[in-house]
Amino acid sequence: MKRFGSTLGAVALFLGCATWSNADTDVDRLGPYVGVGAAAGLSDFTGRARGFGDSAGFNLLGGYRWCEYFALEAFYEYMDDFGRSNRVANLGRKVRTDVRTHNFSLLGKAILPLFGPIQPYVKGGLGFLNTDVDGQPKGLRSARALRGSHTEFSGRLDGGVDFVLTQQMALNFDAGYVMPTDTLFHLNYVSLSAG
Repeated sequence: MKRFGSTLGAVALFLGCATWSNADTDVDRLGPYVGVGAAAGLSDFTGRARGFGDSAGFNLLGGYRWCEYFALEAFYEYMDDFGRSNRVANLGRKVRTDVRTHNFSLLGKAILPLFGPIQPYVKGGLGFLNTDVDGQPKGLRSARALRGSHTEFSGRLDGGVDFVLTQQMALNFDAGYVMPTDTLFHLNYVSLSAG
């Protein structure tokens, strides 16, 4: 993960320097936009869900930029496999448990377009998180949220930067935190993405 973060930082610095002089002058273009990105999920699970590994995934978004400083986004993120292995005494062997997540959120996005094509932002909103669990045997004692499929409300906070390449294209680097509620409250995770 450290190498992934260093690579993203180097690419962001290079693109920022390259796009500063090459981007069209209208970098604050208003209207609809869409995006797709690769994502890495860092488990911040607590309680009986502690010990799960990290995951890879992707995200899709669609938004509308109302003015220079504000946009509204619909956001979907899929994480493929937060996993761990547990030794189950009554089975006498290790059993793998995998958690897949689907996060849907409606987000308000505040943009700071003071640096030309380099546009930092923060965004936050509400939505829901769906989890699907595979490999959970009946003999493994666990929280109710780690059995089967569940959907609960969730909050999401993000920060990142858009690098505007042209009036029609930008690169995006984002870090977010997903906070589910109710029975999934202990399945928080950090999302790092580029798209």
